[in-house]
Amino acid sequence: MSAFALASLLVAAALPQAKPKVSFEEKSLAIVDDDVTPKDITFSPDGKNVAYRGIRTNGRMFVAVNKQKGPEYENVSEGISWGSGGKVAYRAANGGQWQIVVGGAPMGGSYQTVGKPVYSPDGSKMAFEVSRGVGGANDSKGWCMMVAGQKGPDFAACGPPVWAADSQLVAYTVRIGKAGTAQRAFYTTHAVVIGTKVGPESEEVSTPLMAPVGHGVAYRSRDGETWSMVVDGKTVFQATDMGEPFWSPDGKRVAFKASKEIGKWMMVVDGKVMATHSLVGDPDWSNDSKKIAFMAQDGAEAFVMLGDQKLATFPGVGTPVISPDGITVAFPARETTKWMVVVGDKRGAPDYEILNTPLFSPDGKRVAYFAMWKFKWIMVIDDAKSEMLDQVGHVAWNPQSTKAAWTAAKDGKWYMIVQYRRNEAFDEIVTPPHWNAEGTKVAFGARKGADLSWRVITAPE
Repeated sequence: MSAFALASLLVAAALPQAKPKVSFEEKSLAIVDDDVTPKDITFSPDGKNVAYRGIRTNGRMFVAVNKQKGPEYENVSEGISWGSGGKVAYRAANGGQWQIVVGGAPMGGSYQTVGKPVYSPDGSKMAFEVSRGVGGANDSKGWCMMVAGQKGPDFAACGPPVWAADSQLVAYTVRIGKAGTAQRAFYTTHAVVIGTKVGPESEEVSTPLMAPVGHGVAYRSRDGETWSMVVDGKTVFQATDMGEPFWSPDGKRVAFKASKEIGKWMMVVDGKVMATHSLVGDPDWSNDSKKIAFMAQDGAEAFVMLGDQKLATFPGVGTPVISPDGITVAFPARETTKWMVVVGDKRGAPDYEILNTPLFSPDGKRVAYFAMWKFKWIMVIDDAKSEMLDQVGHVAWNPQSTKAAWTAAKDGKWYMIVQYRRNEAFDEIVTPPHWNAEGTKVAFGARKGADLSWRVITAPE
């Protein structure tokens, strides 16, 4: 495991639309029957509802929302999706035929294959791919995308849908079937569909990435040995190797790493080369969309670049993050065999076997991060260490930047830890911690035995 393998646990992309108001009313939402094993437990974004996939001892499956159990099926697939009004959608099958179930009732027809239903960010519309599965490997019209109840054009295959932040547009990858000839057997090309427009055909395309604001689309395409970065339908850069695109928070700029020759990597911003090194990492944007920070390496020296500014060098560095005010950069760094966190010009103690990317407090003055110390996990807030833990999950600062809460496991149980204080033990903690506006309470979803409940903890002073 790398020193920054768990970075994704702490870094979450902010959605542009208004977040649902989280409930701070503690409530038991469901009790699981004795003959049922709950799987895929998921709480609604506001914490007022819980859904789970129930598997009975006889093998039959269903989805329950709170205390209401849906119809039973031979199979219910993973992936329960929440729509507006606490309504859920999922995939279920009888007799080998799959369908989408919404609000406990089947929606539309049955298919050989159905993709996971994906709601738009505002929860009002749904998209999913389906296959009729009757034409075999050479079927050029076996798949289509269903968007808001409307069938899209047929293709040889469809990838999963990706919604724009404004909930007005869907993009997805497709394979386009080409009829065989005496000289060449049936084959397919790849493209990205944006709304109803099919993009240029290529030998390979990546899953499209939507901008965090509006409906910009970026993806990679390959023909032969050349990769192209396509942004809003235009090729902005070409190289022999290329990383995924990273949108700026305002949805107007794209950064990515690329290489045109072995041993040389470039950071590309807005289609222009910003820097070239023997190795570069993925970029992190500042909140104002004006700066990026990224890991780089030249020979044995590793360092972080903040724009065109080279920071201190180390034998190894991890993924950097820019503070909310855009002033400070924090990142893991290695000295000899141990890791530390560097915040601005301040270096922490090189004590740790593994580190993940730090999480800045909202005011940008403090950091929190999980670390492996003496082969146990701990939470470090600034320079203060928590007790030793067996596993760690998610962390969140309160809006005032005065307190932090995190999920962790110890001795086979999970806890919501608030300001270093372990609270009630649970079998599972399903959600990250959610702080109220006053920064005094933490809400979360958890399972304790058969009870699925929304819990609330008052933070210690």
